[in-house]
Order: sequence, then structure tokens, then C-alpha cells
Amino acid sequence: MKTVDKWINHRESFTKRLEFLLAKNMASLHSLCFIVMLSLVHIKYGESHFSQGEFEDAVMGVNVPFLSGSSEEGHLKYALSNIKFNSFKVESIEMERTWLYPPTFQVSIKNARGTLSANYNGIYERKLVFFYNPRWEKSGDVTADFKEVDFKATATLDSSSELFWMTKCKPDIDSLHVYVDSGDSWTDWGFSKIINLILKLFKSKIKDEVEEQVCKALGDLVNENTDELLSKII
Repeated sequence: MKTVDKWINHRESFTKRLEFLLAKNMASLHSLCFIVMLSLVHIKYGESHFSQGEFEDAVMGVNVPFLSGSSEEGHLKYALSNIKFNSFKVESIEMERTWLYPPTFQVSIKNARGTLSANYNGIYERKLVFFYNPRWEKSGDVTADFKEVDFKATATLDSSSELFWMTKCKPDIDSLHVYVDSGDSWTDWGFSKIINLILKLFKSKIKDEVEEQVCKALGDLVNENTDELLSKII
């Protein structure tokens, strides 16, 4: 029998015992507490059910979508491609079973750090007068790094899908430092528009997307270990 099925049977057995006591008006505070303690006696704390290396590899394999668009009423167009992790490491991972129902685990990640890279292309053009329409185009590389990021996530079992849902997962990579390959373009008004936009995008949309992908990688890894996780509480 699959572990998730065992857990569902275990939950139903516990529910029937509780309903029986309530029906007979015998459910005192002590008896209720005793049943709960019996049902949770096998909970184990502080264990990591997958290695740091597995999580690091999962994050390294994430696919951050291509990003393109325009701003300033269409005068400034941009594209960011080949967005990927070049490195990702964490100091530790811990999982703790909470007392919440249905089964819920809290995952704690300490000191996450990594580097990102991407290619960018930007076009800035203005129609000033009928005989002068300046246009700037710039392409290059972007790199970014972050460190000392601690975060927690909550994984709650959905018995209908037999999968864990990741909630309250927000790495908050506020320490993201971005470096744009700009050459001497900072001294040019048109090129500086492009570069400033790329910096802004990396610290907003790209940052948000990276945080989402890290959480997705963590959720996928948790679900690969569903049977092992549930075996700790039955």
C-alpha cells in the first residue's frame, strides 16, 4: 500500500475514534489530548529528507523564462535571454513536521548564495523632429550575485492529488548585486537609458522570477520524497 494511502487510513481511523468519543459525550480534555498524542507519537523533527546537493542541483536546473517588452510608451524595447544560474549553494536544509493538519512540513534554508547570468538587447529611439530620429541599440551580458539569503517554506499535503503544496515560500533575494557589460556606454544618454532599464529589470522582474523558480525546485524535490515524508508520521 502506498504511504499516502496509509496516511489517509491512519487519519480516518483517528477521526472515527474522535467521533465515537464525541457521540458518547465522553470526550474530556484529557482523553482528547491522549488521542492526539497517540496519533502524533511517530513524528520526527529536524530531519532533512534530501541532501543539500540535491536541492542545489535542482535549482541549477531551473528554466527562467525569456523576458521581453517595452517601456516609456514604446520608445525603449528590451529582451533578456539565456537567464540561468551559474552557481547555487546553501549552508544547510532542515525539515520539521508541524502540528498542523493536514500533514505539514516547514523547510528552512540557511545562507543561500549564488550567481546568475543573462544576455540582453535593448533599443531606444526617439522622434525629436522630422529630420532627426536618433536610435540606440546595445547588446551584452548581465551577471548578478547574492548571498546570505535565509528563508522558510511550508509544504502541506493535498490528499486528493497526493502532492505537497508549497506555501509561504519567499526567498527575498534583496542582496542581489547586478553588473551590466556596458563598456563606455554610461556616458551616452541613449545607451544609459538601456542599461538603467536592464538593471531595474534584474532587480524586479528577474528577481521575482528567480525566487519563484527556486520555490518550484524546492516543491518538486519535496514531492519526489512524499512517501518518505509521510512514513515519518504513521
